[in-house]
Amino acid sequence: MAPKKKPTNRMKRRGYTPREFNSQAWINHHKHLFAESLRDVVRRPFSNALTWLVIAVALALPALLFVTQKNLQQLAGQWQEGAQVSLFLYDTVSPRDGALLADDVRQRPEVRDAWYLSKQQALTEFSAWLDLGGVIDALDSNPLPATIVVLPISQTRTDIEILGTVLGSLPEVADMQLDIEWVQRLENINAFLHRVMWAVSSVLGLTVLLIVGNTMRMATEARRDEIMVVKLVGATSSFVRRPFLYMGLWYGCFGGLMACVMVWTSLALLQAPVAALADSYASNVRLQGLTIPESLLLLIIAVALSILSTWVTVSRRLARIEPNPVL
Repeated sequence: MAPKKKPTNRMKRRGYTPREFNSQAWINHHKHLFAESLRDVVRRPFSNALTWLVIAVALALPALLFVTQKNLQQLAGQWQEGAQVSLFLYDTVSPRDGALLADDVRQRPEVRDAWYLSKQQALTEFSAWLDLGGVIDALDSNPLPATIVVLPISQTRTDIEILGTVLGSLPEVADMQLDIEWVQRLENINAFLHRVMWAVSSVLGLTVLLIVGNTMRMATEARRDEIMVVKLVGATSSFVRRPFLYMGLWYGCFGGLMACVMVWTSLALLQAPVAALADSYASNVRLQGLTIPESLLLLIIAVALSILSTWVTVSRRLARIEPNPVL
């Protein structure tokens, strides 16, 4: 244990108790280390830049995967808003009965809207969509059935499937189709990216721990003689470890800031091409980046990993560095 410093006459004149004096000394020591460690890190930017860059790359990759997943969720949500159920009616159902059935379906609480398309309307829309006017005119008869198009209120895949099953069982309905195939594919891709993101984050998080740990190992070796001296005069392990923890804090802070800059720069470069692609498909999808809370979380993760690695590495090194007192 380090010997407790006795309060000076100056402290006594200010009215400090021994406990208050020790607390004030502890706070002053932390303030000094906070500023001094920052000066040490900034004083050697080029020698520390490689460590910051490795931390930044290791954190930027999972952050970009997270942004990709978030944009896929946005795209799936917009596509789900256009998800619909198509009810193909028997040829024996008259246009009047089909329109009445569409009105009945529209009254259901789980349906947002529904409308009836006659056989001729369905053929006209199909011809305009595929630009097959000449081919359609050559047909002897209309092969398309009358259709009721249903827009569900709930846009979740499960609710749409349940609604399609219920409406498909109506006696006038010959067949039913759910127009959510792309939504299902996007959900599968999103689930895959979610697992990939966690796997990559785990591996690269371990990389951050190893990089910072190796840096701190070399730092403790460089100060080996200094550590033995302060241990000889009674310094505790927590006292000796404290400067390295602040150094690890700044490594994580600068590495996290560089990771945020990498992500923001990458998204800025992709913003215009993505907007042009969305406009070509008449979509209002715009690339979403990291929000301020998400950026702060990335910074906190960087600092936490760096401090954790520093604590473990320095504690192990201090246990091996023992002074040799003169007998």
